[in-house]
Amino acid sequence: MKRTNTYISILSFALLAPVLATAQDTTVNYLSEEFQQRYKFFSTETISQSLLQLSNYAILEGGFKQSGGSYKLAQAPEKQTDIYLKTAGTKKLNKFLVSGSFSYERTTQDSVGYSLRYETEESTPFYFWAIKKGNWIAGKYNLSGMVSVPISKNEKWTAGAGVTYQALNAWRAIDPRPDYFTYYLQTDGTLNYKITSKQTVGIQGGYIRKNMETITETRNDAFKNSVFYPEYSVWLQNGYGFSELRGSGSTKTTSIANKAQGWTMKGIYNINSSIGNFAIKGGYKKLKTDIIKKASASETNDTDSTYSTYSLRTWDASLYWKKQVRNHYWALSAAYINEEGKDFNSNLHGINYVYSFESISIQPTYGHYKNNQLQYELSLDGSIINTLKADGTADQRAEYRFATVGATAAYYWHPQAGHIFKAKIRGGAQTPIEASVNTPTQADAFTKNVAFADYYYYNENSVNGSVELLYSFPIKAVTSFVKAGTQYTTAYTRTAGPFTTNRPGTNRWWWQLSIGVNL
Repeated sequence: MKRTNTYISILSFALLAPVLATAQDTTVNYLSEEFQQRYKFFSTETISQSLLQLSNYAILEGGFKQSGGSYKLAQAPEKQTDIYLKTAGTKKLNKFLVSGSFSYERTTQDSVGYSLRYETEESTPFYFWAIKKGNWIAGKYNLSGMVSVPISKNEKWTAGAGVTYQALNAWRAIDPRPDYFTYYLQTDGTLNYKITSKQTVGIQGGYIRKNMETITETRNDAFKNSVFYPEYSVWLQNGYGFSELRGSGSTKTTSIANKAQGWTMKGIYNINSSIGNFAIKGGYKKLKTDIIKKASASETNDTDSTYSTYSLRTWDASLYWKKQVRNHYWALSAAYINEEGKDFNSNLHGINYVYSFESISIQPTYGHYKNNQLQYELSLDGSIINTLKADGTADQRAEYRFATVGATAAYYWHPQAGHIFKAKIRGGAQTPIEASVNTPTQADAFTKNVAFADYYYYNENSVNGSVELLYSFPIKAVTSFVKAGTQYTTAYTRTAGPFTTNRPGTNRWWWQLSIGVNL
């Protein structure tokens, strides 16, 4: 009976970890920048969760965030509002270490044009677009749970399992009207082995399934098949430039679906020694997506057919290191991602679209303690990012490479026992390394207003500054907090280039307010 109750507790905590944890570890400063880096590195993947070195932690936070401004990508909203609730936590239940997280976001986006796909950062080809701008409403859920347990008497072997589920539904209420739905499911199993008391290696394998569907229709008869309202015409983007007219919101509903399956594998090495805690992990992921034209219910003998098959391969690696000596610590985190995608277009009987993304980032951090209390943290961060999109049929190619740098300082006041006031400031910059867009002589609306506009965005220098204030205080058995922050970005170099009426502006901002508890 005791074992049955343990299993029930494990499952419940994996789904609702943050609200079940009670007395958290008192030796850890959960507000620190270093803790957030470390918890993210170890707790978000099954292969590293058992190495977390944490037995009881939970956070519950709800908030409001708003962003806006004209310095943006062509398919991004002019203004966005988010209301969110998120939780995360880890708890030791007998020999089982259980971690979980849950979040929900309600988002509204204003004035989004040139895309009828909500997730514009998605690399998969074949999506609907229209010139007409509209407002999106979206709801997104993220849920993850994982558990690890020693499976040998000497605890040299540790097994783990995890699941991640994401679901999103988004729609527009003006013509053309897309209804967009997607879900993502990943299950993982892992096995770690202690080489020595201080060194651990591990492997992980997983299965991925991802589906997406977009249904687009135009209800106003005046906009259907009319040359007087070209902005309402619905186009199918095959890649990055080759578009096909699907009618000006014709009487039938236009529908497209993506069905993806794939697998992932990872490895990890972790050591705790005189050099500190050092961990490095890396992996490979392969995802194959069938892009399907859905049959129209209004047309006789219409059946599903395959537009294209898109293959995406991802390599990634990341590391974490921390060394603490007396009243100070040094920490370092770094990450590398490489994605390569290409499609096989069924109508063209060959490859039309090629995509690649590469990113490398690094962040060193220093922290100082006074009277066993964290006093301040200083960190630097930098990254280099490269993106390529090429469309063979349209003879169009865009490549952007840029660098970002930043510096952060956080200071902690301890006015009385259990009370902490944190002030954080950050300054950063983005600068282009290379930005190019090669297009045919006759450029269509997508090329002029998306490809050309994004060229200017990536080819301009910008600087940003942000401030965040947090006050943490006890209420009975829990620690509550109030947090507020804001950021302002300005672009200051105006480059010459191809003509577009959709050139990005010079500023972008966001502000955020939230409340929460550490349980």
